[in-house]
Amino acid sequence: MRSTKSFGLVIAVIAIACGGSDDLCSRVGSALNGFITKATPCYPNPPTIPFTAAQCTASLARCTDVDKRIIGSLADCLNALPTCTVPTTAVWAAQVQACVAPANALSAACKGP
Repeated sequence: MRSTKSFGLVIAVIAIACGGSDDLCSRVGSALNGFITKATPCYPNPPTIPFTAAQCTASLARCTDVDKRIIGSLADCLNALPTCTVPTTAVWAAQVQACVAPANALSAACKGP
């Protein structure tokens, strides 16, 4: 199901994004919290996404400055999403996909094992 893939992609990128800059980690954490809140009207039981500042900092250490810009843009895009509504679920899911798509360009080191 496409909505499940959207959550999976966000989870994967957020897991990668965690590390390096406290400011970036704060932005990612905020984006993650906002994403879950915005998704809940359409997906009442979103998956739990573990996120800690320590994990974030450790993970971003592997990322280049370009990777960090991509991750920052992802956070900004997720923050800019509207709240999902049942009638707009498909459009909202496509917006999430558009936010996450640039993460395909992350370096192998940043993506991790």
